[in-house]
Amino acid sequence: MTHKKFFYPIFCGLAVVSIFLGVFDCAGANESTDIISNKERFEDIFFEVRDIKIAELPIDSAQLELSNPYIADGLKIEIPMMIISLDMINNTKNKKLDLAKDLKFELVDEFGNAYRHFAKAPKDYPDPVIVPNPHFPSLYPDEIFSETLFFEAPMDIGKQFYLQIDASALGYPQLVKKILPRSQMHRINGILKKRVAQEADLKIVSPSDGELVKPGETVPLAIDLTNDVYLPDSLLIITPDYVLEDQNLKRQYQVRIPAELKQGEYTIVVMAQWQQFPKKMSLSQSRTLKVDLSE
Repeated sequence: MTHKKFFYPIFCGLAVVSIFLGVFDCAGANESTDIISNKERFEDIFFEVRDIKIAELPIDSAQLELSNPYIADGLKIEIPMMIISLDMINNTKNKKLDLAKDLKFELVDEFGNAYRHFAKAPKDYPDPVIVPNPHFPSLYPDEIFSETLFFEAPMDIGKQFYLQIDASALGYPQLVKKILPRSQMHRINGILKKRVAQEADLKIVSPSDGELVKPGETVPLAIDLTNDVYLPDSLLIITPDYVLEDQNLKRQYQVRIPAELKQGEYTIVVMAQWQQFPKKMSLSQSRTLKVDLSE
């Protein structure tokens, strides 16, 4: 009996210590937000960094939010920025997220320096600032919402940076810390500005203009899109007999010349279409083939 009483307090004490350590470890796990991969997963949501670039952008001085009387509002200033493309993915099966509530973002380096976040995108930024999902501002299961974030460019001495995401507005108290190694960033020389499609962005590689073909012949059509940064949303292949729309941008097609053709020319038009940014645009190129009607 005495033996049991001696060990009982020891057992209880160990149990208390174990519970305390367990709680302590769990708390530590919740506070640790460093991750190695490019994707952080909560139970319901993914955050994924798709692209990081550093470039100079023209910005209105009012966006700097400086109380300097020597800097007039409306003055255009060209400053280097870090531009981060971020995807938010609803990983649930039956829950929608409310994107009308703003998330908070912070960029810091390994030395603890915090970099200014520009909540408003520069007006002349050439790419989409947001790519809304079909049910925006709600994010339905399996939908993706894409957003571009703008920060002042970090110091060159920094080798590792952290994008901290406060998702408490979505009901997630944890702070997401995305690791952004400098090796994943690419620098763009010159100033990023809005651009329009240029004739050189679309080329018909083959067939050549005036190429001789016969009725019933299948002609390979090869297209070159020379600017991979500003790819169109779709390509239209327009012939006298049909119109083909290709949103996958295959660039290689087969065009059949009708066997019953009675005229000596057959024109193929290729049209590239941009639907959204920086504005709706289209480019077209054509080839007129000579049809040999001799028997």
